[in-house]
Amino acid sequence: MSSWIPFPQQPLACALWARELGIDPVLAQILLNRGVKTLEEADFFLNGRLAQLPPPGKMKDLERAVKRIRSAVANQEKILVWGDYDADGITATVLLVSVLKHLGAEEVTYHLPTRADGYGLKGDFLRAAKEQGVSLVLTVDCGVKASEEARLCKLMGLDLIITDHHEPSDELPEAWAVINPRRPDCPYPFKELAGVGVAFKLATALSREAAEEWLDVVALGTVADVMPLVGENRVLVREGLKLFNSSRLRPGLAGLLSAAGASLPVTVRTLSFVLAPRLNAAGRIGDPDVAARCLLAVEEEAEQWSRKLEELNRERQRWENACLKEADLLAKRAREASSRVLVVEASDWPVGLTGLIAQRLHSLYQLPAFVIVWEGEVGRGSGRADESFNVYQALSHASPYLLDYGGHAGAGGFTLTRESFPHFVASLEEYARNLPPDRTYHACRYFDAVLELEKLTPRLMEELGRLEPFGPGNPPPRLVAQGVEVVEVRRVGKEEEHLRLRLRQGRACLEGVAFGRGGEELPRLVDLVFEPSINELTGQPELKILDWWPAGQTVSFIQPFPAAILAREAASRLSLPFDVHLPEKTTPSLPRICRREALVDLREHPDRWRVLLSWLDAPVAVVVATPARACEVVTYLSLHLPERADQILLFYGGLEDYKEWLRKLATAGELPILVTTPALGGRFSSERDVILFDLLFSREQWEWLRGAGGRRLILLFNRQDREAARQRLHLLAPPRRVLLDFYRFLVRKAQGSNEVWLKPEEALARLKSAYLLSPGKETLRTVLQILTELDLVKELANGEEGLYLRLTRPKTRRFLPEAPTFAARHAFKREVLSFQRYFLEAPAEELKEFFRCDIIDPGGSYGAL
Repeated sequence: MSSWIPFPQQPLACALWARELGIDPVLAQILLNRGVKTLEEADFFLNGRLAQLPPPGKMKDLERAVKRIRSAVANQEKILVWGDYDADGITATVLLVSVLKHLGAEEVTYHLPTRADGYGLKGDFLRAAKEQGVSLVLTVDCGVKASEEARLCKLMGLDLIITDHHEPSDELPEAWAVINPRRPDCPYPFKELAGVGVAFKLATALSREAAEEWLDVVALGTVADVMPLVGENRVLVREGLKLFNSSRLRPGLAGLLSAAGASLPVTVRTLSFVLAPRLNAAGRIGDPDVAARCLLAVEEEAEQWSRKLEELNRERQRWENACLKEADLLAKRAREASSRVLVVEASDWPVGLTGLIAQRLHSLYQLPAFVIVWEGEVGRGSGRADESFNVYQALSHASPYLLDYGGHAGAGGFTLTRESFPHFVASLEEYARNLPPDRTYHACRYFDAVLELEKLTPRLMEELGRLEPFGPGNPPPRLVAQGVEVVEVRRVGKEEEHLRLRLRQGRACLEGVAFGRGGEELPRLVDLVFEPSINELTGQPELKILDWWPAGQTVSFIQPFPAAILAREAASRLSLPFDVHLPEKTTPSLPRICRREALVDLREHPDRWRVLLSWLDAPVAVVVATPARACEVVTYLSLHLPERADQILLFYGGLEDYKEWLRKLATAGELPILVTTPALGGRFSSERDVILFDLLFSREQWEWLRGAGGRRLILLFNRQDREAARQRLHLLAPPRRVLLDFYRFLVRKAQGSNEVWLKPEEALARLKSAYLLSPGKETLRTVLQILTELDLVKELANGEEGLYLRLTRPKTRRFLPEAPTFAARHAFKREVLSFQRYFLEAPAEELKEFFRCDIIDPGGSYGAL
């Protein structure tokens, strides 16, 4: 049986996102696997731009810092930028110094401590800076735990602005400003910025134009610090790579690439394995100032500094190779003593290599790795792990036995004494032992989806390319092909250490390569997990094979519960060309008066998704206007409440065959959460709360809700729903520009003839290009009906294969209101928007009477806006 298991499959979300974003369902599933949970997040992941990033001012203390910096520049005060010796700290220093000089700061210097100096602010150097006339210190990539040094600055009258991304302790330093998205009171939404990313937000607030000139350096620092390439980091790295691959390549970086023999284009892999090690080499075994000078170098100096960095990197490689051999032996012994954590110690290694060795040991043994180098009775160390083990939390747990520590989830540094070493190791073991079962290291690995090889087309490859840049938090797609025939096996490489394979599945025949697996044999029929790639020589899809096992042994999870059955059925319907954004026919409730306990008025609540999640403890019906909205809400709830996904059921008009089944489940008490459109009809039980999460459309829908009963009615919609409805109504009442565009399209397609043959998917694609939201057959019928009524088009044939139309080309001008369908649909649109405006703005007391509620309930803590 394979050790690879699939990510939880989300067919409904995949189908919805594929339709709304125009992407392949495979790409949609991979986005879900990367933690994307909404359509908006998916769109940002694929198409995010700098202009969409949160404004810097959302970061706590940033505006206060900007005012102080501008004052210092205006008054020509002496400013010191204090950095760190790793690539993140070096790039952040270079960025901030350059932007300050661009602003006109003439008295700005920087300090990059060596490994011998130690990490972070140091009192002696701060005193010296004060004596030299420095009045403002800016830290980058450090300082968030420097409470003692901050107090010293305050005593000396030295203003301190801290920018950092490491985890803060309970007490923040008493500085002029502490800019760190991880501080508990910081509302900035993205917490995973590198140190250079935080510095970039400050630099952007000072001068956006100057800051964006250094996006290549921001990208390099972000990748070098192994930050997850999701959210804002994706945008920063993607934009930075554009600079790397433009004519504006920085001289020092061009020199480094040339010295390393790196080929273009520059990718994340180039940043990780070519440039970052060379910048870090200066901090590991030399002076980090060499790296800073290389990044700042003009054309005439670039070769000199890049050559020095290349020499330092070669020396680092020699030390690393020697240390890694010894570390591997020590790790094997440590592995025998512990199955949870690796702790390795040595006395004669360069202290700057501890992080690198820890990372290599973690990759090799798939365990959290901690490496310590002793200098007398004091040791300095580094820890590395993946998302299963939080390094910073582990160090916090062991803090009674540490002199100092810092870091974040994936990496950390610390100092300790020899006397406390056994207690430190025991504390790490205790932390690992107490992790929840789903957070402990295990042998299982995840693949994204099962794919038939014939579907690995150039078009799909192009779509999957939109997931780049790949890196931590966003690995390349890992797909599984089942029942693949191994046609040919060749061993390649100097020592025949790799396999080159020819593979067949059905009509597809592809090449594959398995690196480092030259000594293994394959069955004739296999299931295999692979990363898709393009062969640079042939331009054809190729498989980078990660693993294989006998055919038929791939793990799969088919969910049999009702919610999953309905989700799969709804997903299959979303692939059909029906209008998911249009309201459905509704049968009003019977006239019997049905009163509710209370009306809970939460219209315009600023955080309504959070409110919705909190209201799901008792039986609830969430009412929305259209099938698309119902699918969106079910997707959101299932992704945010995975442990309750089997309790979230869906209904809209296309699922009519399941209506009676839902009623039986409700009678049996097995329908805790129902998301439905008014097409459900009927009434809700007096035990079920009804949440109106969307503005309804027609008079019939509002009348149905009025008599639909339920315990309480919670109004949880807002003005954005009305704006969304306005866009959806374009499908029902196409505007003039859409009709004109479509008619001109028909005329061009006729090519001088009077007759046009049109495939339905071609017609729908044209309507979508006119900025209609996911049009379906009903929209197409409306457009053709209006054109027919205006005597512009005559429909000769209409079938599954296509439309056969005749263009009449009238000699007199036609006016759209002359078409009865156009006039009726636009009158309906005005009526819908009028109803929606009323229910948005009407006093709660008036709505209480309309919806037959006994009282108005403020909704507890959610009533206050």
